[in-house]
Amino acid sequence: MNISEETIQQMIAQHIGFQNICIPNVLLTGKRNENSNDWRAAFQDYCIQYEADLIYISKARYLTEVEIKISMPDFMNDFNKKVYHSSPLVRNLYYAFHQDFYEKNEEKIFNALKDNDAGIIAVGKKYPFVDYKKRAKARKDVKPLDDKELQNLMRIGCMKWFTNDKRRRDK
Repeated sequence: MNISEETIQQMIAQHIGFQNICIPNVLLTGKRNENSNDWRAAFQDYCIQYEADLIYISKARYLTEVEIKISMPDFMNDFNKKVYHSSPLVRNLYYAFHQDFYEKNEEKIFNALKDNDAGIIAVGKKYPFVDYKKRAKARKDVKPLDDKELQNLMRIGCMKWFTNDKRRRDK
């Protein structure tokens, strides 16, 4: 069954949205992937951005990033990006997959993440709709968001959900 990234975003947000602030497609600033061969990246270490498919902010003001994958090549290519989910604001990282895709590729996914602190979420149509298959290991050096960081992300969130909703209505 094919399911879109946007549908997975919505399902996760509906599941956790009453306890967390959920925001889709947010640009975050990160550090260059040490495995990258791009020499130009060395000059941009402090201004490299990447897009998080979904973030959510807990009541304690910790930010979690969710990277949504809908194909195996997309998932495997994630490990070769110039910037690998390295925002200093992110405490936890999860990979989210549709339940059918996850079940077909469970062993490959676990093997790819065996030495990685990222967690795994499977999203399906049956209860539990959002199933945490592996909990993410929290980055201990990450502090809760301060007032300015929280306000900026909430402002972006208000615009993102409004824009996404308007785009869906216009189709």
